[in-house]
Amino acid sequence: MKKLFFIVLIIAPILLMECRQGSGYASEKAVFQINNHDPAQFGYEQGNGPAATATSICLDSNYAYIADAFHNNVKKINLTTFEITHSAKLPGLNPMPMDICLFNNKVYVTSLYDSIYVLDKNLNLLVSLYIDGEFEKNFVEISDDTLVVYLDIGSKIVKIDKYNRIHPGIDTSLIDSYATLHGKRYALDTASGKFIIETDHFSIELREPLPNVNRMYDAHDIEYDDHHLVLFGVDTSRFILYVYELK
Repeated sequence: MKKLFFIVLIIAPILLMECRQGSGYASEKAVFQINNHDPAQFGYEQGNGPAATATSICLDSNYAYIADAFHNNVKKINLTTFEITHSAKLPGLNPMPMDICLFNNKVYVTSLYDSIYVLDKNLNLLVSLYIDGEFEKNFVEISDDTLVVYLDIGSKIVKIDKYNRIHPGIDTSLIDSYATLHGKRYALDTASGKFIIETDHFSIELREPLPNVNRMYDAHDIEYDDHHLVLFGVDTSRFILYVYELK
C-alpha cells in the first residue's frame, strides 16, 4: 500500500482553499470560481440536455489536462502552482466532450460529434480525426502503440495507432468504460455511506462527495498515475480539484 500525502499550492486569486482532517491525512481542495466570460477559467451552463462544463481529466506527471465543454477548449493545470493555460477553441467540442487522455506523448480529446482532436502537450491542435457518427466515445485502453476507443452506440471499438491511423475493432458488449480509468481498474465504494476510491495500488476515503450536478463519480472525473490521484467536481459556481500525491 502506498502512503498518501495531499498537496495544494496557490497562485491565482480565484483559488480558495478548505482544509479538513480525517482518515489519517489532511483532506484539502482547490476551488476555482466559475467564470463564463473568460476562456482561461472554467465555465458552466445547464441547459435542457447535459451541462456544458468540465467533463474529463487525464494526467501527465505534474500536469492535469481537463476538457472544458463550456469554453470549447482544453485546460492544462500545473499541480504545483495551479497555473492554468488553455488551448484555442476547438470546433464541435461543445456541448460535451466525452473523454481525454495522453497517448504517444500527445493529448487526445473526443467530442459528442464525429471528431477526436489531437493536441501537443502545449495544447496546439495537430490534427482532427474523423469517426463516423454522433455517439459517446471513451478511451478504454492505452498501450505504447495503440489507443482503444469504445463507441457507446453499437458497443464497438476502434483502434488508433501512433501514426493516427484508425483501424476497425470488433463488436463487444463486455467493456464497461466506467469501471476503468483509461485501462486501469478502479471502484467506488459507497455502501457504508462513505466515499472510498479503490484501485489495485491504494484506497482513499474522501471526506465528502464532490459537487457534481451532472452525475456521481465516474471514470471521467478521476485519474491517477505513479505520482498523483486527481479528481474534480463542478457546479454552477465553482470547480473543485483534489490532488493526492502518491508516495
